[in-house]
Parts: sequence; structure tokens; C-alpha cells
Amino acid sequence: MLLTTTFLIFFVRFCDCCMPTKNGGMPILNEDLDEPEEVISTSQSPEEPTTTTTTEASEDPKCPDDTWILFNRGTYSWCMKTAIASIQQAEAAETCQNLNANAVPSGFQNAAEVTTMIAQARAANNGEDARFYIGAERVENCIGKGITASCTKLNSFKWTDGKTTGTDGWIWEGIQPNNWQFQQNYVYLDTEMGGLADGNGLFEYPGVICGVEAS
Repeated sequence: MLLTTTFLIFFVRFCDCCMPTKNGGMPILNEDLDEPEEVISTSQSPEEPTTTTTTEASEDPKCPDDTWILFNRGTYSWCMKTAIASIQQAEAAETCQNLNANAVPSGFQNAAEVTTMIAQARAANNGEDARFYIGAERVENCIGKGITASCTKLNSFKWTDGKTTGTDGWIWEGIQPNNWQFQQNYVYLDTEMGGLADGNGLFEYPGVICGVEAS
């Protein structure tokens, strides 16, 4: 009887420790027999930031050809060139159109343009100083008047090219504009004196400063 009891105890202990796992694998001694839960990761890699770049096609402003000088006037660009021809003021517009169909006698937006075109006009005239018509004329209420409180150096004339504005380009030489004999209603660029002067438009000068908007 003692032998039988000992055998039964041994058999029970052997079965307890050698029971297979639920997944059918090798027996696991002294280990929790519950099947582990499957862990599903819900985390996702952060998306790469998307950058949208908008590039507007902008073509550089161009003059009719490389003999013109390009000036950046902020909201637009302006081209200037000296047309060489012996003309009076009345012929200035046609002379510019002979260079380019859209060209007109030009005004000056600022002192830098005046300085640049003095050098260009002199070079175009074989290095000789001269007078060149520009795009400006006396305003109606200052015709027949000299410099007064209401007709000053800055408001006695207006630009006629349809683009030039302001008063920074009125770089007058010496006592100009003096409206000699009250007949000087037009303006020319004097490269020798380095500035502008008024005239009657009847003298023949060797050219005109022409301008056209850059394309």
C-alpha cells in the first residue's frame, strides 16, 4: 500500500510540472500558463512637413537694345538714349520716334539720371559738350512770368513724357530757369554746365534725350 501511494504522488507532481502550454509549445516549469495578450502599437511616425513654394516668373526689364541706359524707377523701369540730330524743340518728338516707335523726349526722375545722361549725351556727341532738348515745358499759369512766389524753380515746368513725376529731377544750372524775355517755355540739358536751363525751343541743338518704358 505504501508503494502505491508513493507512486501516485510522484505521478501527479510529474503531470503538474510537465503540462504543455496553451500554444502547444514545450512545457514551461513554474511559469504563468496564461497566453500573453497581443500588443498592437497605435503610434504613427509624424508626417514630414510639407513646404509649398510659389515662384512667380518675372522677366528682367529690357530696353530696346543695349545702346539704351536702363533706370529702375521703383514701380517701373525706364530706358533713355540720346538721339543725335540737328533739331529744334518742335522736332524732338519725331526724332525720338525714329529711334523707337514708343520713345518720347524724356524727363528726369532724379539727379542721378541727370548725371548719367550728361555723360551719355556727351559721348554720343563725339565727346563734345552741347545742349540737348528734353521732355519738359512751362506750365500754363507760369507762361510769361519769371521766378515768383507762385512760380518757383520746382513748379514752373512739367514733365511731358507721361511717366516722370516729382521735382527731384529739376537740376537747374546757376540762375536757371530765368525765362529770358519771358519767352523760354522749354527745357534743355546743358552738358557743359551740368544741369538744365530753359529756352525758347527755336535754336538748333545736336539732339534730344529720348525715353521709353522698359518691356
